[in-house]
Order: sequence, then structure tokens, then C-alpha cells
Amino acid sequence: MERRIPVQSRTWDIDDSIDQVVRICVEAVQIASVSDLRLEQLFGELDKILLDLDDAQIGAVRQDPRYSSIRERFHLIRAEYEYRREMAVAQTIADAGREAAADQFRSADWYEIAQAFEVRSLAPYRCRRMIWLGAGPFPTSAIYFARANPGLSIVCVDCDAEACRLAKEVVRIFDCPTLEVVHADALDLSDFSYYDGVMVGLVVGVTDADKMRVVEHYTRHVPPETLLVFRTAVSSGTIIWPSVDLCLLDGVPHRLLPDPPQKLYSLIVVDRSGSGS
Repeated sequence: MERRIPVQSRTWDIDDSIDQVVRICVEAVQIASVSDLRLEQLFGELDKILLDLDDAQIGAVRQDPRYSSIRERFHLIRAEYEYRREMAVAQTIADAGREAAADQFRSADWYEIAQAFEVRSLAPYRCRRMIWLGAGPFPTSAIYFARANPGLSIVCVDCDAEACRLAKEVVRIFDCPTLEVVHADALDLSDFSYYDGVMVGLVVGVTDADKMRVVEHYTRHVPPETLLVFRTAVSSGTIIWPSVDLCLLDGVPHRLLPDPPQKLYSLIVVDRSGSGS
């Protein structure tokens, strides 16, 4: 009996964590149009819990019918909420006219660690001309890449005109003359012959159907000699962000980068030229 007590206690903790995650996701969907402040509280609580979930718990959440029935709606709400936050930060930077205003961006240190991981991972490919799909109003990753790779030119694309206006201001304030911002829909672009690297953002395609269209579009139109990279949610990140179904890449040389430092999303590197090997 004494040896079973910890097991029973642990089982209760697991069930409780799963229930907490599901309840937070359900509440976020229910109050999405009411209060960004409450969403901030919910997402802060959720992100802390997700850090401690193991694979079994993540699987249990994803299979819970209360969550699975709202998963795509929850992903959309989280993406829209983070976009509004990023817009607000970009506007603050534009109003202040200085980089230091970016310090208020939540989890700035976390983003820097994630960006350093991506820079190291893609360094062997020696890209000089990249296009960044879904760069957003505050294109932090593109700016980081440009600064880490002098001479690298990047075209940042976003489908929102106001986001592009703000991104141009941010790029100017961060003094990144090799970054260009273009207003366009990711699925309207099909000529990538100029680029040697294509980065597809995490929320370019949030629903399963949209993500499938995005993956099919880019694997079809990006030339084989051009590096193609998809950001995708992994591990507990799949609870809050969309992910690429690797089955969509069957027959296409690719690898999912292991052990990302942030443990929520990683990169799928599609290298049909073998340039990074």
C-alpha cells in the first residue's frame, strides 16, 4: 500500500493539470470578444502550466472532447490576440521613435533565445536573399536575422496593410536597411526564383485546412534549389499554436529540428538541394 500512494497522488495531479488546461481553453473561447485583460490572465496561467506537461498529458488534452471540439477556434483566438499585442508594441515603438520601447514586449528574452537557435540552425545554408511570410507588425525574427548576418537581405510579407505600415516604421527605427516590407497574401505569391531562403511563419495558416493549403502551395512553388522552412508548433505548443502535419511532406526531404530551447515551436527544414548537409 505504501508504494501505491505516490502513484495515486501523481495520477490525481496529472488529471488536475489536464482539466485546468482544458477549462482555460474553453473559457478563452467563450470570452474572446469581451476582454483582452482576462485573456492575458488566462494565457499567462496556461503558458505556465504547459511548461510542466509531459507527452502523455499533452496527448490527453488534445484528445479531450472539450478541447478537440474548440481547438481550431482556440488557435485562431490565440493568434489574433497575440497579433493585437504585437500591433500595440509596434505602435509604441513607432510613437517613441526608439528601439528601447520594445523592452515592454512580453517574453523578450524568450524570443531572443528562440531567434538565436534559428540563426544557428540555418547558418549552414548561407542564405543571402530571404523572404519572410507572416512577418507581422514587429518583425523581430527578421531583424535579428539581418543583424546576425550582415549583407543578408530580407523581404517581410504580411497580409495586413496596417501591420505593414507599422513594420516599415519599426524597421526604420531599428536601422535595418536590408529589410523590405511588402503587403501581400502569402498564397498570392508564387515566384520565389529570386530567393535562396523562404521562411513560412507559425500562423501562416491557422486552421488545418489553411495550413494544408499553405504547405502544398510552398512545396509546389518554391524551387528545389531554394531552402524552404516552416515554423511549426511542437510538444505543448500544439495546444496553443497550429502545427504542420508532417504527412503533408511525405516524399519531400525534410527534417524537424529537435530540442528547440523554447519547447513550444521548432523549424521544419525542407532542403531538396542538400546544401546544408
